[in-house]
Amino acid sequence: IRPHFLFNSMNTIASLTRTSPELAEKAVEDLADLFRGSLGQQDIVTLEQELEFVRRYINIEQLRLGDRLTVEWRVEDDVDTDAKVPALVLQPLMENAIYHGIEPLPAGGVVNLRIVQHKGRIKIAIEGELAFRFPGRAPAALPGEEVILAGKQHCQPVVELR
Repeated sequence: IRPHFLFNSMNTIASLTRTSPELAEKAVEDLADLFRGSLGQQDIVTLEQELEFVRRYINIEQLRLGDRLTVEWRVEDDVDTDAKVPALVLQPLMENAIYHGIEPLPAGGVVNLRIVQHKGRIKIAIEGELAFRFPGRAPAALPGEEVILAGKQHCQPVVELR
C-alpha cells in the first residue's frame, strides 16, 4: 500500500468527519482492516478473503474519486472462492490500475475485475483505461494484468502483462 494512498485516505476521512461522520467511521474501519491485512501473519488466504480486502481498498478509493471510478466485478459462478491464494496478490494490481489509469483522467474511467475458473486454474484479470496520452491519440485501453492461480493448496501466482 503506497504512502500516497494513506495520505489521500486520511485527508478524505478528515473531510468526511465534518460532512458525513457515519461514512468517515466506515472509511476508518476499512482503512484499519487494510493495514491489519497488510501487516498480518498469513501468507495464504482464501480467494474470498482476498476479494474482501480488495473491496475495502476500492471502497476507500471510491470515496475519494467518486463517480470518476467505476469498478465492474465479473466473478463466474463456478469459481471456488475457498481456493487458497497468496495474501495481497490482487490489491497492488488494483492500485496500479486506479493510480496509473483512472486517477489521472479528468473524467475517470472503468476498471474491470474478471475471475474465471477452468480445469483447476483460477484466472484473474484486472483491466482499466490507460491515462498515458500520445500526441494525436486518445487514451488507450490498459492491456491489463493477469494473475493465474494453479493448484488447490498452495497456489503459484503468475503475473503477466498482456
